[in-house]
Formats: sequence, structure tokens, C-alpha cells
Amino acid sequence: MGGGTINTGNTNTLSYYSGATTLSSANFFSIDTANQRLGIGTTTPWGSLAIAGNTSIPTENPFFTIATSTAGTATSTALLFSQEGFLGIGASTTPRALLSLEGRSLQTKPLFLISTSTATATSTALVIDSNGRVGIGTTTPGADFAVAGTGLFSNKINVSGTAATSTF
Repeated sequence: MGGGTINTGNTNTLSYYSGATTLSSANFFSIDTANQRLGIGTTTPWGSLAIAGNTSIPTENPFFTIATSTAGTATSTALLFSQEGFLGIGASTTPRALLSLEGRSLQTKPLFLISTSTATATSTALVIDSNGRVGIGTTTPGADFAVAGTGLFSNKINVSGTAATSTF
């Protein structure tokens, strides 16, 4: 057994080796054993898992990310929370709205889908496909905006263009 150094640290914080034989502690990872809470970036976790950002880090750096990887190197962002409070799902590393959905190149899966279901069947209520087309009542919108089924409009509809087809 070799000798080593144990540095002083704070109670309920992460301990790690800062050298071959030196054990240190870090205040960025804490445990509240009384309330069974884990804190990252905070010494007072307020939830089962509490993550607090660092105000000294530039705001363009993400607050939290989940990415796919190849050989340990992140290759594609799957989920990202920015320090501004924006949530990005998909390929983007810079969400452009409170909720930003972004498809990957050559992706054929929908960006967004809402379904309804009964005991015997599930049907699509609303879809935004990989090309950004919106469909209501269809999984395959054939135009920028497609509705499969009937509609009710309590006010007027404005249509512009030179060709139209109607059935009454």
C-alpha cells in the first residue's frame, strides 16, 4: 500500500483523485442524504435531481445535453437545454425558441406527432413531417398544410392563388 494525501473537503460532496495518490472533493456534485436528493452545480439540491447552471460560463454553452456518440466522442445532439431556458430536440446545438424541434438530414420520421387512441386503434391527430408539412388527420400530408376529414370554420377563410378545386 502506498501513501497518499486526503485533502479537506465539504460534507456530502463528490470525492475524486486529483493526482495519482491525492484525494480531493468538489463542490459541484452534492448529496442531500436526509431528503435523498442529488445536486449538480449546487450544494442545496431542491429536487430529487437538481442541476444548476454556472453563471460564469458563456451563455452559448449548453446547460445540459444528451448526445449520441461514436467511440466516446459526441456526434449528434439529441436533447439540449440552453442557459436561456430553451429546449432543443433533434440536431440543433442552438435552440431558437422555448421549444425547438429539428430534424436530421435525410431523416424521414416526423418531427412532431400527436395521436389519439381507443382500446382498439390509434390514429394521427396532427403531424409535422420531416419536410415541415403539417397534416391534420393524416400521417402523410401531401402539401404544406393538409387536412383529412371535415372542418368547421366559424368565420371567413381567405384563399389566394390562381387555381382552386372545391366540392360542396
